[in-house]
Amino acid sequence: MSRFCETIGSLPWPIPCHTGLNALRKRDKRSIQCQTSPNALSSVDLDTGLSHIFPQAPRWDYGIACDQPSLCVIWVEVHPATSGEVRKVARKLKWLRSLVQGHLSSLRSVPQRFYWVASGRVHIPRHTPQYKHLRTLQAQGLQGPLKFLDVCDALREVCEVA
Repeated sequence: MSRFCETIGSLPWPIPCHTGLNALRKRDKRSIQCQTSPNALSSVDLDTGLSHIFPQAPRWDYGIACDQPSLCVIWVEVHPATSGEVRKVARKLKWLRSLVQGHLSSLRSVPQRFYWVASGRVHIPRHTPQYKHLRTLQAQGLQGPLKFLDVCDALREVCEVA
């Protein structure tokens, strides 16, 4: 079992942790892939796994980790990327950071990044207040919104920065 799965397993609520990208819902697999070695990965569907515990919370979608050579994590949210959705993603990011700081505190010191993958087209015009809010979120570490995410490339980048 990976360190990431052990950490997820330490939550007070049982959430299945999967090998590879098997936690991803079918509809999201076309925009989130690993072009090289997905078997070295672990993944968890936070949104589905915690929906009965936090039914009204703005839950983040996925955590994906690689334990080789050391633990690195990316957190991925698949969500519409339009002006009206920026605040929703911001609330989800705040919820996730709170979860990591509290219940997943052993991951605080682990290299990690946050990704927003668009579930459709990206349409956040530059002249809108939502675009300015998005730029603030990006300055705070949010990557995206992206049309496609190669998980292996993202994890490689996160691990190299560490």
